[in-house]
Amino acid sequence: MAPTKVLTGARVVLPTGTVDDGRVIVEGTRIADTAPERAETVDLGGHWVVPGFVDLHNHGGGGASFTGGTAEDVLQGVHTHRLHGTTTVVASAVTGDLDFLARHAGMLAELAQQGEIAGIHFEGPFISPAARARTTRGCCATPTRPRSASWSTRRTDTRA
Repeated sequence: MAPTKVLTGARVVLPTGTVDDGRVIVEGTRIADTAPERAETVDLGGHWVVPGFVDLHNHGGGGASFTGGTAEDVLQGVHTHRLHGTTTVVASAVTGDLDFLARHAGMLAELAQQGEIAGIHFEGPFISPAARARTTRGCCATPTRPRSASWSTRRTDTRA
């Protein structure tokens, strides 16, 4: 079992406001309600303690891409963001060939099931040609009911 630590003296940001000279009790990697008497105390006077950041639109990090990379690339990007205070990441990918997207979605879905990412955000493939910006026309697909159902539910090879 991981040791319990009590972080003291910091300005703590809570959903209800800011607490000066607050106490945050950490058990392993989680914030807990109480601390045993023998808990290690860490004085954070002069610092802030804030909740982890959630990034809902992210294409990668640390030189790695969520858009077309491997599972290892995604994990490298997630690790980089965690080192800088982002605790939750939604992997964003740009549109592409439907078969590639299905394979990539399978790989990202596995990482979501493992808790490495919170979810997946695809920009496409059902983009209006009038709003496609720099996306090539070949990456845009007409959102027919069978195509949408097929793409969103199939799980092919989960390795990108």
